[in-house]
Amino acid sequence: MADVVKIEDRSLCAECGGQCCKKCGCDLFISDIEKPEYDYINKLLDSGRVSIVSRIYVLPLKNGSYAINPFLHLRTRNIDREAIDLFSLKKTCASLEDDGCFWDLYHRPSGATHIKPSKNAAGEFTCKPTLDHKAEIKKWEKYQKLLAKIVKERTGNTVYEQLRLDVIKTFNDILNRNFEGVSKEALEEFEEIFPVLKSRYADEYKIAQETYKKQNPLLLRIHRQ
Repeated sequence: MADVVKIEDRSLCAECGGQCCKKCGCDLFISDIEKPEYDYINKLLDSGRVSIVSRIYVLPLKNGSYAINPFLHLRTRNIDREAIDLFSLKKTCASLEDDGCFWDLYHRPSGATHIKPSKNAAGEFTCKPTLDHKAEIKKWEKYQKLLAKIVKERTGNTVYEQLRLDVIKTFNDILNRNFEGVSKEALEEFEEIFPVLKSRYADEYKIAQETYKKQNPLLLRIHRQ
């Protein structure tokens, strides 16, 4: 199925405790997909182990705002996330079990298995990629229309409509501090794109703030003082 070398070091990963897996699920490369076709991708989504997600590309505009372009691909599903998960706070991979990964090495997505586990003399984990991860994700480019079709069928929304709804939900999660299962690294990653989202979806963020204040009367009274 895969045309890349699969790497595993169970002793080092056990010692680490799967920190990368606790940050989020790993990406599927095209080389992981037996048949990158409609029926097979839907089968993966129906398994509960995989989601369609998006990598967000940001283009600054002359007016000071931003254009946001979602690039669709597949990732192993995170805990409490849906088959269509275009944007959310990253959480622990749902396939991380007490004794390691649900997937055996051969079937495990290459987004995980191209990482070479290592540790330096100071005892710090210094795992290194053996492939250009961004280049591998870019290989999903020819399947954008197919994935967008599946998003539409499963949600009733276009990719941009669903992304907007997912961003609103994430705003609500941030305001309500719904951080269970969200790692420090995932929050730091979100902080980098948060100003862009708050600018691009300014009206949506304002509505989320007002909703939060209404649901928290004490905060609303403080806000009015």
